[in-house]
Amino acid sequence: VSPVLLGDRLLVAGQDGKFTLLKAAAEWEVLETVDLGEESFATPALSGDRLFIRTQNTLWCFRQATIASHAALA
Repeated sequence: VSPVLLGDRLLVAGQDGKFTLLKAAAEWEVLETVDLGEESFATPALSGDRLFIRTQNTLWCFRQATIASHAALA
């Protein structure tokens, strides 16, 4: 699973279903960590203002407004 750059933030996905949003700067800062509760083996995908995350049983879709405010991803 590859990380995804979202502006000045980096989304790092774990195969265990935990997703961490980091501030991409000289020193990493954890902004948010969310556990979607299912394994994930796919790299998140961006399309327009939407982020798609595929877990074992679910296809999640998040809008840019949610991501930009680094609110919970679920």
